[in-house]
Amino acid sequence: MKKILTLSCLSLMIAACTQTNPAQIEDISDSSSCSTSSVYSKPPANISTGTRSSSQIYSSSTPTTSRSPVTANNNSTRDSQSVVTSNERIVYNRDYNDIPKGGYQGDTYTVKRGDTLFYIAWVTGNDYRALAAKNNIKEPFAVNVGQVLDVSGGTTVVETKKTTSTMPVVTTNNNNNGSVTNTTTKTKPVVTTVTTTTTTTSGKNKPTNTIQTTETVTEPVDTAVPTKLPTTSNVANIVWQWPAQGKIIEKFSNASKGIDISGNLGAKVVAAANGRVVYSGNALPGYGNLIIIKHNDDYLTAYAHNQTILVKEQQNVRAGEQIATMGATGTSSVRLHFEIRYKAQSVDPLKYLPTK
Repeated sequence: MKKILTLSCLSLMIAACTQTNPAQIEDISDSSSCSTSSVYSKPPANISTGTRSSSQIYSSSTPTTSRSPVTANNNSTRDSQSVVTSNERIVYNRDYNDIPKGGYQGDTYTVKRGDTLFYIAWVTGNDYRALAAKNNIKEPFAVNVGQVLDVSGGTTVVETKKTTSTMPVVTTNNNNNGSVTNTTTKTKPVVTTVTTTTTTTSGKNKPTNTIQTTETVTEPVDTAVPTKLPTTSNVANIVWQWPAQGKIIEKFSNASKGIDISGNLGAKVVAAANGRVVYSGNALPGYGNLIIIKHNDDYLTAYAHNQTILVKEQQNVRAGEQIATMGATGTSSVRLHFEIRYKAQSVDPLKYLPTK
């Protein structure tokens, strides 16, 4: 009889466990007292019903709420600003129309994460330039978290801008015979404009006072700027140029009849103007290797003491064309003796050649 009752109870217990709806089941097994019962209910839907680990505990009456990681986008809006995380940097896109200007009360301000100098100046009612000057903050006006700023106001910032307008003035100097022109360009400051902007803040919630003054000054500064001298001159309808490069070691006189130009052995000797070679040789005493060029019916040029002669008689030459190399034939040192003859009379070459 006992076996039949026991089997009946086991059948009822198995049938109860197979129902879809939760049911209270009384344990009447022999291993426990008949007066002790355990009640079970279906777990909440948000609790995983998978295999439990020994460290997981579930309550039969209170559901567990999972937490998601907190990011910058989940933070509450601060001063009507949106927060964007870009490349691990936090950027605050503030709408200053929604932030009360001068709403902060206090004489000091501690910099917090995301603050900029402009934002601090806005909320404290200061001008950002005055605030930077008061706290000795240089451009680009960077501030650090935890930095304490004096925001009490009463700061004056002075900015000065100077603009100078100039124009060139050209002066011309002529030599004694009016044939050679030397031009010098001078730069004169015409107008100097000084603009001074003074910005003064008197404190929070008080207007910023800005004063701008402009002063115009004409300065009598005159600085000469040398210009490049011409390499040719036009005298008597002939374009002249220097026959050699070097220092003049003897000037024109009735005895010298020309000028002497020092130089290096083998240096170039060129024709001083267009013409035709009428003499090439060394038959004249005291001149060494000599070249004479006729330029027109009135003017001749002579080139003496050459080392090597490179032209022949009756050859046409152009101004600047090499006709010889510098030497010391017929003299004691390397030089070029240069003469200009006008109607067979010697004249000073410096009155015809370009000014050095």
